[in-house]
Amino acid sequence: AVAMRTGSTRALLTAALGGGGVALLPTVFASRSGGLVEIPVASPLPTRRPWLIVHRDLRRAPAIRTVRAWIIAAFAALAEAQEPTSPHV
Repeated sequence: AVAMRTGSTRALLTAALGGGGVALLPTVFASRSGGLVEIPVASPLPTRRPWLIVHRDLRRAPAIRTVRAWIIAAFAALAEAQEPTSPHV
């Protein structure tokens, strides 16, 4: 048996697309990649809360604030895309 350990979502996605086996991926990335099949699981999968860390001396810099706002908006959009949509009645 072969096992792969990485902190990179992109590496996991690439390995799965290349036929490397099963990978635990965020649904939004896997669904956009094409070619992957979701495996149903009996219990909910663990979630992780993202953290953004900025050095105290840099957090008020305009460039850092701009990137911080973009990152927050990107994660909010991902979370919104992952929410199940209710059927229209």
